[in-house]
This record gives sequence, C-alpha cells and structure tokens, in this order.
Amino acid sequence: MKERIYEGIGVSPGIVISEVLVYGSQKLEITACKIACSQVDTELETFLKARAETKTHLESIYEKACINLGEEEAEVFEGHIEILMDEDLEEAITEMIRDNFFAADRAIEEVYEEQARDFDEMENEYMAERAADIRSIKRMLIAFAKGLPPQTSALLPSEEVVLLMYLLWQSLLRYQRLYLLLVLSQNLKMATL
Repeated sequence: MKERIYEGIGVSPGIVISEVLVYGSQKLEITACKIACSQVDTELETFLKARAETKTHLESIYEKACINLGEEEAEVFEGHIEILMDEDLEEAITEMIRDNFFAADRAIEEVYEEQARDFDEMENEYMAERAADIRSIKRMLIAFAKGLPPQTSALLPSEEVVLLMYLLWQSLLRYQRLYLLLVLSQNLKMATL
C-alpha cells in the first residue's frame, strides 16, 4: 500500500500512525438526459422509495442523537425529517418527473437546490444556515434514489482515526464519539465550531 501524507489542522493532541478511514464527499452523478414517458411511473416510485429510506435513516440518526446528546440537541434531525416530508417539495419533485420528464435524482437536485438557494439569500443568518441542512438532506435522498448508501457520519465506526474531507463535520462532532486527529477541507482550512 502506498503511503500518503495528509496535512491539516490538528484538533486533538498527539501523533498516531495508523490505518485510517478517509471520509469524503460522495460523488453523485445526476442524470442529465430526460426520461421516456414510459419511465415516469418508475421514477416516481424511485423518488417515493428513496424518501421513505431517507426518513428511516434520519429517524435512526435522531434516535442515536437522543441517546448520545439528549432530545434538545437531537431536534435538528426532527427538522430534517420535516423538510424531507414537506408536501410542497414532494409536489414540485413529482411535477418535475411527470411534466419535465426528469429522472428522480435530477428532480430532487433541482427542487432541493432551488430551496437551498432561497435560504442562502435570506437576511436572517439562522435561516440562511438552513441551506446546508437542505443540501445535506438532498445528498441523502439522491444517494438512496441511486441505490447507494448515503455517506453520513452516523455510518462511521465509533473508534477509528478519521480524516474528514469536504464534510460538514460539526454535526459529526455532536453525535459521534470518534478519536478525531485531523480535519481537512477542500482548501485545507478548518471551519469554526
């Protein structure tokens, strides 16, 4: 195995030489071409199945967070479930599939990204920060639509040396007990807690 050296900002004291789990952004290719009329029902089923799987996944994360952090801290995941189950978002995705002949993953991308951009533009800082929540839900939903497991910190082992790349890692620190030695971001700058 080839040795790699990563540089970043240390967040725990000490030096460890070990095998590591490199955890990075999941690359999800969005379907670019339109679907055939005969595929609409299949894509609608794909969306609804992915939404149900995402909801189950978020409920599992919520339960773990309640145990590890308490209900107050876990409420954020209830909010994620509310966003996921929003009827307006469901209707917009369904229309994109039915009327525009978009594949489920593309419809999810378009609708959720538009919603996130709307939050990005809000003057209220708290509301603007919700754009990251919407994008996180979008990534999970698309992963399930593509038949992939979503890459979330809840799936990480509990006692690993972990390198985090391109991750909203503050949520990880809240509900996982990991020995975190180094945090990397795309441009090697660490976000503030």
